[in-house]
Amino acid sequence: VLFRSLHPYLLNNRNNNVFTTRLLQLDYTNPLNTKLKFETGAKYTGRAIDNDFYVDSLNHQTQKNVMDSAKSNHFLYSEKVSAAYVMISHTLNSLIKFNVGLRFENTDIKGQQLTSHESFAYNYSKLFPSGSINFTLQKKYKLPDIQLSYSKRINRPNQRDLNPFLN
Repeated sequence: VLFRSLHPYLLNNRNNNVFTTRLLQLDYTNPLNTKLKFETGAKYTGRAIDNDFYVDSLNHQTQKNVMDSAKSNHFLYSEKVSAAYVMISHTLNSLIKFNVGLRFENTDIKGQQLTSHESFAYNYSKLFPSGSINFTLQKKYKLPDIQLSYSKRINRPNQRDLNPFLN
């Protein structure tokens, strides 16, 4: 009791984090001939976050610790991404190779702040084209090989980006 009276802002906290990731991927490649190749595949990624941050502080009237709802937070997050792709690769000659592809993604996101009873949900689908062309110049012309490519990716947020409560 003496220690508590000397430190009236003493806080206790407990933080339990559970991160779960699931991944399932299937790829198929079929060389149609010596110059042409077909690729396809599918991928599922599931990510779940359960972040429970509990803070209590001393109530000076009752001399008991009580939950500090301004600092406590229980955040749940679920993200499921299903994707499929197709790609064709072709070798034109000893100097030029190219590929073109298309990826489809469906993303389902759910989040919930249990402490404040707030929630959100997003579900969206997108198509992502990709392609590249390679010029193999080293062997024949003693020049550096050149590759030009285009693809689009999604940079998904991490837990610190998603949960507005400081840890």
